[in-house]
Order: sequence, then structure tokens, then C-alpha cells
Amino acid sequence: MPADITFDLTFPHSYSVIELTELPGTGRHPPIYFPALTTAGGADGLLLRFSGSNGQHWSGCFAFGDCGLCGVFAVPHPEIVCVVSKGAGYWVNVNQPEKSSRMHVFPIRDVRVVPGARTLLIADFTSLFAFGADGELWKQRVCWDDLRIQEIQEGIVRGIGFDPTNRKQSVAEFAVELATGRVLVSPWS
Repeated sequence: MPADITFDLTFPHSYSVIELTELPGTGRHPPIYFPALTTAGGADGLLLRFSGSNGQHWSGCFAFGDCGLCGVFAVPHPEIVCVVSKGAGYWVNVNQPEKSSRMHVFPIRDVRVVPGARTLLIADFTSLFAFGADGELWKQRVCWDDLRIQEIQEGIVRGIGFDPTNRKQSVAEFAVELATGRVLVSPWS
């Protein structure tokens, strides 16, 4: 079981979710294993219990990736949640778990909830991904490696990342407009 799990349910949502410490019994409702969406078994992962707005209660085991980040993040859609299990990401429809899917971002190293912009911002080693109520808003590569978001202020995402082209220092700054994904500053571009 992961040591630290972030729960950020800032966006309005129509479900509840808790972490489980062990698999539920093998009664009428076995856990759903992600990403396969099967109840027949699967890989070790983050164990969660959901209660949806439709009255359904179910448990999920979300297969681990290979990075340390684990978290549950409300998104700007009230029935969808983003689950990150040691870097592996999942879009989960709480009322219809069979419609859930694995995210195309891997490994997820950082997640930021930006309520004022109704945006979930996700970072891997090189790129930023912005998601809204209807899915992906934009994607931008901003560095060669080791992307780190430092702040989000006045609609601008600022951070640093590895830049092998700079002989004086190997780290360079980036800045991206949150609303549009327009790159303002980047060693990559």
C-alpha cells in the first residue's frame, strides 16, 4: 500500500471515495481491477471504495505504475474522478465504472487542481496536459526532462526543466498560458 495518498476533491463532485487497507471479501461484489476492468483479478494497486450518485457502491484496485505519486483528484465533471496509482493514471466514471479508461499520460509526476480555471493540470517528465469538463484541453512539451511546476499565478503556469542545450546551466524556465496552452517561454521551443 502506498505511504502517502493525496485526496483533492476541490471540484464539485457527486460521489464519495475512501482508501481501503485490504481487498474486500469475495462476496457478491468483488473489486474491479484496473486497467483491465475485470473482477477476475489483476495487478497490485491502490485500493479505493466509491459511492456514486446513482446509489452504487463498488471497490477498485488500480494497478501501480513505477513512480511515487498516488492520489485521487476531482475533475471539472461531477461524475468523473482522476486516480493516480504510483504514476499510472485512470479516468474513472464513478456511476459507470465499466466506461473508465487508462490515461495516456505516463508517468504522472504532478497534478494541480486549478478551480478558478476549471482545469486539472497534469505533468509528466517533459510535458503539461490540461483537462476540463469535456476532456483534454491542450498538451505542450516544455523541456527535455525533469519538469517541475513551481507556480500557477494570474493564468500562467511557471516551472523549470532540464535543458541540455544551455552550457551555463542545465535548468531552464518555462511559462505556459493556462487557458490556451500557448507557450510563452520554453527551452524546448
